Amino acid sequence: TPRKALSLLSIPTHRPLWKGIKGIGLPNKNLRDSFSSVTRRGCSEMKGLVKLYARPKLNSPNMLAAWPGIGNVALIVATYLLRKLNFKELGEVDAAYFFDPIGVVVKDNLIEAPQFPQNRFYYWQSDGKGHDIILFLGEAQPATKGYELAKCVLDVGMDFQIERVYTCAAALTRMHHTEPPEVWGVATSKEATNSLKEYELDRKGNLHFAGLNGLL
Repeated sequence: TPRKALSLLSIPTHRPLWKGIKGIGLPNKNLRDSFSSVTRRGCSEMKGLVKLYARPKLNSPNMLAAWPGIGNVALIVATYLLRKLNFKELGEVDAAYFFDPIGVVVKDNLIEAPQFPQNRFYYWQSDGKGHDIILFLGEAQPATKGYELAKCVLDVGMDFQIERVYTCAAALTRMHHTEPPEVWGVATSKEATNSLKEYELDRKGNLHFAGLNGLL
């Protein structure tokens, strides 16, 4: 039986960085109060690492963050939304702080400056009919500063008073190639898992998935 990717949808709210949050869609004051002192210090230390192109007034925004991973599940979801909705550029992260150059490109015998992966924010406004969306799209995951990058992304989200954070990831599982892949939703508290049942995303079992799509 070949190994096949099982798509996972990680839904709000996210506990590794937001310790103490026990529900979904909590008031923003509760979100801010739940930040640990370590997270607050990390956000303040990283000022200047994010360049914002706009300061839109967003309506109860949710955030979707995506990085490359197994099967590129997260990037597929994020780029699909980017194509389908009228997203606008919001800003970008200074990738040079989080990534080390691993090589150079040579054109016509001239060495060009090292290029770093793009890490950009976009926003979409729903015309007042629902939640607006902040989309973060990272081209690569850093080797050593992943946790710092995750805090930086959340810092931008909190600046716009996001209510929920979504990530997508994939895990390998043993299944026959004729079986359809399934979607499994996970949350960061017992209370938050109740919403999974509405969409039949609750599954029994244990999983582990690495990288920023899980860490965030």
